[in-house]
Amino acid sequence: MQDKHYESFIFQKKKKSDEFLERFKNPDFVDKIVLDFGCGLGALSFTIAERGAKKVIGLDLNSERIHWANDLILKTYSSLKERIYFVDYDIFNFHISNIDYIVSKATFEHINNLEEILNELKNKLKSGGKIFAGFGPLYDSPYGDIPKNPFPWAHKIIPSFLYFPILSKLNHKQIKNISDLGINGYSYNDYIKIFYSIQGLRVEEIRLNVSNRFINKYLDIIIKIPFIRRFFIYNIYVTFCKI
Repeated sequence: MQDKHYESFIFQKKKKSDEFLERFKNPDFVDKIVLDFGCGLGALSFTIAERGAKKVIGLDLNSERIHWANDLILKTYSSLKERIYFVDYDIFNFHISNIDYIVSKATFEHINNLEEILNELKNKLKSGGKIFAGFGPLYDSPYGDIPKNPFPWAHKIIPSFLYFPILSKLNHKQIKNISDLGINGYSYNDYIKIFYSIQGLRVEEIRLNVSNRFINKYLDIIIKIPFIRRFFIYNIYVTFCKI
């Protein structure tokens, strides 16, 4: 196994997975069938399996990470091999339904066709099934989830014909548009519009800027100001229920 993958996995599993689930008030996964959408190296999937899930399927388009996660089952987590597996399928080619829960960590900000994806995720759920999704930073936030963004809101201030060449030099690769960064560029309002547009999927809860950081006390005040709030919302935690 690649050391960089293992170190990242251990960090995510020991700290980030529990922290992520706590932000949804720790859903009960016992005897549940769970899909981890955009599972990456599988840290969250393993955590959920250890919490008693009947079956956990980790889904991601990155084949290298999926192969690594499946290899980890055999080498380190053999006791879970009957209850967890990973596949590198597109969600539209993934033919399992009647899922109890879908979890998604740090994925929605990378999806350009989020409305289609949410409809497809809904179709995989059983009636009463839930989606727990947490993601960010949002594009309008200070650094916009952009690697080596030179300063806060540079992507909003500098004209694109100047900004993308600067970013290309900083990242040592050609970047011509937002898609080349692997993010969708959606604003907070874009997400809200999509969330409430899905027929048969009810929004149960939306939480903004979910973090233990001290600065959040001030951000909670700032995001109440309508004309600037979008620039200070850096993450969204949303729970859906299939009607």
